[in-house]
Amino acid sequence: MTHSSCRGFSRLSGFSVLLPAVIFLGALGCSSVDDSETGQVQVAITSVPSNVNCVRITAQGARTVVSSFSVSPGQSSVLQMGGLPLGQDQFLGEAFPVQCDAVGPASVPGWASAAVTAQVSAGTITSVALVMHRNGSAAISVDFQDDTGSACATASDCAGASSPCQQVSCIAGTCAVAFAPAGTSLPGIAGDCMQTACDGQGSVVTAPDNTDLPQSGNPCIIGQCQAGVPVMLPRPAGAACGEGLVCDGIGQCVGCLSDADCGVATECAAFTCLSGQCSRNAAPAGTPTAQNFPGDCRRTVCDGTGTVITIADDTDLPVDGNVCTIDVCINGVPANLAAPAGTSCGLALSCDGTGSCLP
Repeated sequence: MTHSSCRGFSRLSGFSVLLPAVIFLGALGCSSVDDSETGQVQVAITSVPSNVNCVRITAQGARTVVSSFSVSPGQSSVLQMGGLPLGQDQFLGEAFPVQCDAVGPASVPGWASAAVTAQVSAGTITSVALVMHRNGSAAISVDFQDDTGSACATASDCAGASSPCQQVSCIAGTCAVAFAPAGTSLPGIAGDCMQTACDGQGSVVTAPDNTDLPQSGNPCIIGQCQAGVPVMLPRPAGAACGEGLVCDGIGQCVGCLSDADCGVATECAAFTCLSGQCSRNAAPAGTPTAQNFPGDCRRTVCDGTGTVITIADDTDLPVDGNVCTIDVCINGVPANLAAPAGTSCGLALSCDGTGSCLP
């Protein structure tokens, strides 16, 4: 069966061309092909941009088929492209601001699509979508240098300057450049977690160096490197940061974190930690303590400065339980004096004057 494609608004199958402005295209030309040996596609465009007058579709397979379609800005159309080679075909779309008869081999399209590959089969409508993108332009400069080097009398005659990673020299009247080996270490910024080195091509490059730790100058702040980024972290609370000083866990070196850090409390002195500072509070002078021994004619009290002292207490009698002795304290010294002879010590009993109770 023979199929015709004409330069008119004909319906095609399975092929859509999409531009960011979304356009429809018209078709040009007629041809006759055998559908049993070729394939066909449909080109659908919904809105032609203002700077497009011609669309060219190229199908590349076992042979190349190029079809150009004249279009009108703002119009829409469904176009037919037939006579395509069977198998894996690659499709490419281009749009031009001039009429199709003015498009030549050197014409530069204002829009273009990426190449799209699709399977084209006989008797089957192949669906292909091309996305058009606006083309840009760039100014490109090209410099040609003789690889054998430039003539020179001294190194100053040579283009370029010596750097940490390359050395320009004049050898036998010819300029030469020597590159430092890749990885050659260079001085950098201490503590920035980065390493400066040569790349082997004369350039200076930097890379993360997690051993180049930042220094905080604070005994309670630790400098670390995390993937080449300096990070300052507080040391744990309680870490020593000086004689009698500890870290508070938020980067400050203080005298204490709790009352226990300030000292051991006694009956005559208590310690408190307030805002990282220790204070000692002494009990008033004469405050009794629990360190007393009954009957020793003495008493332990606080001296008002936090110290425990012992003083005489003549009321703390040394009771021995003997009715024939008199329990006394003499200036803090315990004594058990014999009761006078004849002192009654029981029924028909009396003391003998030496501390014994006799009938």
